[in-house]
Amino acid sequence: MSKIYGIFLIIISVILGAVGQILMKTGMIKMGPLQKETKFFDAVVYFIKAVFSPLVFSGLFSYGISMIIWLWVLSKYELSYARPFVSAGYIIIILYSFFVLGENINLIRWIGIVLTIAGVYLITKS
Repeated sequence: MSKIYGIFLIIISVILGAVGQILMKTGMIKMGPLQKETKFFDAVVYFIKAVFSPLVFSGLFSYGISMIIWLWVLSKYELSYARPFVSAGYIIIILYSFFVLGENINLIRWIGIVLTIAGVYLITKS
């Protein structure tokens, strides 16, 4: 199996994982926060509604497909090679959080993004 095909599958897995997180976050924003004083039964109902809301359910599905692809990747590649690619998912999430959700990303996080990209690049060259 070619290295490029493996990298492609790793990237697909990472993207699907990030998309899953984004969909779940968006769905939970629409659900609204769970109140601190919520009784146990009401909290269970809240989370059942959340899981079966279209956005959260789609996010869980995307995350599940990502996991299946990831398991296949792990069966073919060394963990020390494949795992650092997952950090690309952190970059996708931070960029989404900044551009779409309007979250504040400070200078330290931007530096972290640059270092993460550099690290993944170096790992692909080994």
